[in-house]
Order: sequence, then C-alpha cells, then structure tokens
Amino acid sequence: MYWTSRGAKLYFSVQGQGLPVLCLPPFPFNHAFYSRQSALVDAARLILVDYPGTGRSAEAREVSLELLAQDVTALLDALGLDRVVTLGVSLGGYVALALCALAPQRVMGLVLADTRSEADPPEAVLQRAQTAEELKQKGAGVLKERVSRLFGATTHREQPELVRAAQALVEREHAQGLAQLSLAMGQRPDRSALLASIRCPTLVLCGAEDTVTPPAGMEQLAAAVPGAVFRQIPRAGHLAAQEQPEAFNQAVRNFLQRMSLHGA
Repeated sequence: MYWTSRGAKLYFSVQGQGLPVLCLPPFPFNHAFYSRQSALVDAARLILVDYPGTGRSAEAREVSLELLAQDVTALLDALGLDRVVTLGVSLGGYVALALCALAPQRVMGLVLADTRSEADPPEAVLQRAQTAEELKQKGAGVLKERVSRLFGATTHREQPELVRAAQALVEREHAQGLAQLSLAMGQRPDRSALLASIRCPTLVLCGAEDTVTPPAGMEQLAAAVPGAVFRQIPRAGHLAAQEQPEAFNQAVRNFLQRMSLHGA
C-alpha cells in the first residue's frame, strides 16, 4: 500500500492487531528489516514503512530528519491514527525523536533501539557525505563491509548467514535514496535536550555487543528520559532486532502489555 507525502508516493504495510506500532527501520534497510518482528502480530498492529528512495518507495529526493517525521505524520493522518507507539532502530530512532519534537501528541509510547540522541561530530558528518558520494558513484554494494560491522561478534560466529542475507538485501537497495539518507543523518540536530520533555512510556533497548551505539551511552539516554526503562539484549550487536529477535520481541511485548494495563 502507499500513502502520499510532500507530493510523493511512499510504501507501507500493516499487519497484526493490538496497539498500533510504527516501525522505523535503520540505515541502510527498508521495511523488510522488521521481518523477524512478525511474531508480535498478536499483540501489535505493526505499521512498516519505506523511507523515500528506499524499498518500494523508489522516488529518491532530498530529505532531512524533520521531513521524514513529516512523512510519517502524513501516514498517521492517512490511517486515521491520532497516536501510535513509535519503534525506531538506529536511523529509525533519529526519526522517532524528530517525531517527538514535531508532534509529541502523536506518540503514545516510544521504543528506541541501538540509537543515540546526539548529533554527529564533524568527522562523522564528513564520513556521511563521503558515503553519499560513494553510493551515487558505485551503488549500494559499497555498504557491504559497513553492514557487516553492524552485527555483533556472536552473530558473526553463530549466524553468519544472517550477515550475508542482510548484505544481499542492501545490495538491492536504491543507492540514490540511501545517499540522501546518509546526508540527512549527518545533518541531524542534537536531540539530547528533548529527552527530558518526553512524557510517554519509553523503552530503550541496546545489543550488549553494539559497538556503534554502545550500551553505556544508551543507558545514559534512558536515564535522561523520565521513567524510561533500559534493557540490554544479550549476544547482539547494533541490529538486535534481527540478531536476537526472541529477546527483542519479548521486551517489546512486555512493554506493550504494560501500556495496555495502564490504559494506553
């Protein structure tokens, strides 16, 4: 299915029943990243999206985190949803925080996984721009090694096929769309000051082997959000939702159950 935002058609799918959960994927993946969260369909109405220029949203264009938040707000309007639980992994977490800044009343609950609130330092901004140029010139295959580094040591040792499958998925992506997302990540603002103003129930998850956004930093993020709960996912790196889906899904399921008990 498609919705229209800023004059472009963007892809989404809906599966399951229960509390609506907007699932925002990490870079450089599309909605298929959340295939291992299908076990939650008995507890959640999963809303899966493709960012502009990725997956089935093939039209690449200039984006920012604020514009991506506008895109998902337009989707909520199209679905007639006033409020959703917003789940974001990595880049998805940046978009989730941008949505909290743009329209906090639309976020009834928040799950931030393997992400951060800070802006990129100058050297990382430069690297994002270089990645964008490489994507434009050489295609999505240039991200193969980067995708490998997102997985934890346990996954490389025990599930190497998962790493290969993720690399193959990314190699089929639209390089121009990924380039725009890379630039957008480099230009995102610091959201650290926003954290203290978040009033919805919040769950913060981090792979215990995440070297991109390590657990210590994510625990600090959780401490800055009033009432937030922090959980580590053992034996997982930056993509805990894929690496250890049972533990990840159970943490999300417990969170949704607590929200339901409190009348969300």
